[in-house]
Amino acid sequence: AGEVACTGLHGANRLASNSLLEALVFAQRAVEPSLDYMVRSNIDIDESVKWPFPVVPTVLGVLQLSEVKHITGLTRMKLQKIMWEYVGIVRSIDCLKIAEKSLAELELEWEDHLFRFGWRPYMVNLEVCELRNLFSCANLVVSSALARQESR
Repeated sequence: AGEVACTGLHGANRLASNSLLEALVFAQRAVEPSLDYMVRSNIDIDESVKWPFPVVPTVLGVLQLSEVKHITGLTRMKLQKIMWEYVGIVRSIDCLKIAEKSLAELELEWEDHLFRFGWRPYMVNLEVCELRNLFSCANLVVSSALARQESR
């Protein structure tokens, strides 16, 4: 939050300690409305115990898990290539739109592979979690770049 906040709290003085301060302040400010909402809402917290707990994919065989990791590694390299080629320092709207479409297709293809090898939505694995986060970050970077036309 502090690195990308553009708050002007510290002017042009962008030291790491300033970013840490902004991260702490704005993290708290981001969480407070959610806590207030939870207190005022009619949501039954006990319902969450019915959700499936994340589990390590021990039900998958060694070969299945190995294939999931292999496909995940290849997909990660493809994601990096898309970001490097279309969402680099010099950007155009056309390239960003190509990246947006390519990322969506790649993520669907990857998830399809996962589920064909027995993966379930409640399963967790380091490589899979990292790639999910990378897809989220990549999509946010692309959508933010499309929304902001000026250079920063």
